[in-house]
Amino acid sequence: MTFEDVPDDWPTRPLSDQVLAADLLDLCVTDQDRMKGGLSLLLCRRDDTLAQPVFVGDIPDPDELSFTVERMLEITGEVPEVASVVLSIVRHWGSVTDADRALHQHAIEVCGRTGIRLLGTFLVTSAGVTPLPVASALLSRHGAA
Repeated sequence: MTFEDVPDDWPTRPLSDQVLAADLLDLCVTDQDRMKGGLSLLLCRRDDTLAQPVFVGDIPDPDELSFTVERMLEITGEVPEVASVVLSIVRHWGSVTDADRALHQHAIEVCGRTGIRLLGTFLVTSAGVTPLPVASALLSRHGAA
């Protein structure tokens, strides 16, 4: 599956399906967003279906990226209709770095504090969408596929 052939019933499918989550990120994160760089969040309902995509761009340095993840997840935790999120690090080019892994770990910790379920973390570039590995303990605790 790719963003060009997502199933017609995708709005009813949970984004705990990592393939569907990656395809929707590929669809929602524009080429312009990828050139700019930033963060993308797919805010999800209690049944893990997409409620709202969000993009935050123009984040100048890694410390601000970490702060932005924390603030966005804290704010998301205050929205009653939102129970889970798919997070992506967006940039023009490159592969997964240690900084991406550290940001992913930070997101896991913030989600633990806020009660938001992290369904997955991805790197989105002009070359495509790459999932960051999810520990099996996280999968069982949060119900991600």
